Amino acid sequence: MIIRQMPPERSVRDKILEQNKTIMESPVIKKILDSVPNYLAVLNRNIEIVFVNRSLSRFLDTEDTEKMLGMRHGEIMGCSRFGDNPERCGTAEFCSMCGALKSVWAALEGREDTHEYRITTQKGEALDMRVWSIPLEIGEELFILLFLTDISHEKRRRILERLFFHDILNTIGGLHGLAELMKEADYGDYEIYADSIYHLTKNLIEDIESQQYIMNAENNELKLKLREENSMQIVWEVVNIYRNHSVSEGKEIKISPGSKGVNFVTDKNLLKRVLGNMIKNALEASKTGDTVTIETRREEEEVTFLVHNPSFMTRDVQLQVFQRSFSTKSKERGLGTYSIKLLTEKYLKGRVSFSSSPDTGTTFKAIYGMEIK
Repeated sequence: MIIRQMPPERSVRDKILEQNKTIMESPVIKKILDSVPNYLAVLNRNIEIVFVNRSLSRFLDTEDTEKMLGMRHGEIMGCSRFGDNPERCGTAEFCSMCGALKSVWAALEGREDTHEYRITTQKGEALDMRVWSIPLEIGEELFILLFLTDISHEKRRRILERLFFHDILNTIGGLHGLAELMKEADYGDYEIYADSIYHLTKNLIEDIESQQYIMNAENNELKLKLREENSMQIVWEVVNIYRNHSVSEGKEIKISPGSKGVNFVTDKNLLKRVLGNMIKNALEASKTGDTVTIETRREEEEVTFLVHNPSFMTRDVQLQVFQRSFSTKSKERGLGTYSIKLLTEKYLKGRVSFSSSPDTGTTFKAIYGMEIK
């Protein structure tokens, strides 16, 4: 993987103001840029903002455009990757995967370029954007026109379409096939078909509920049902679900012998959904014959859950984990790790992380500290 990042050095303020003046003093150019319905920023060679149009200003809900001069794209969008240190925008390893930066690099080389990119803001909002970069020379200065289009709703619609027109149709096709077989079968064989029908319909309900949970969570419509629960009991229930799931075929799920149950207050259904996604992702990443291991234990005043699989995530995948719409399986998927982070950090007030190496495999960790008893 090629790591391409911006240098940390920034232009002096006077240079930024001079470049802004170049655009502002050209009434024709300014009027054209302001009339564009897309969100638009003009960048200099150092990928710093020297102008934003009205559409982008309204999208960011600010009239103080002068404050944005000299910033980089991730800074004005509030990229969560940098927390209290937004000046790192464009310089961190993660930035090498940023679609906006890739598009801008092409423009710096004199080419128009379009990319999609994902960003999670510090407010927890997950956005999918389409970026179009065009090089523009004004006098002796090279600028970049960075057009932005919010395609978040489009991406969500496409994911739902895949669910209903692909995944659900496949499941219903399987049910229809079983119904055809049952028409010709003896009554004594019905028990075999009943078991298959049960699991197919169960997976179908799970797919629909997963989408519903994400939509409600993003719309702040999830209501927590907090009760005292036992972490080991929750682990057993989730493991028993996925031992009978189609994704576990040819693979094994084990509970670590070092696991210790902890009584703590949580929303059981929400936590089971988080752990279920952790196990499902681990199984999907594993090969036939592999073993996925889950563990729960107490660490000081927190309860920890770990899910391990023997596979290794490449660095480019690691840099994009937890982003909405990112998936190694399909462009129209990508809710698994995103939902783990969303449900854990926004609703269960926990935190998630992972580690991955060729020698030790991949481990996802979820930690909660909710009134341990």
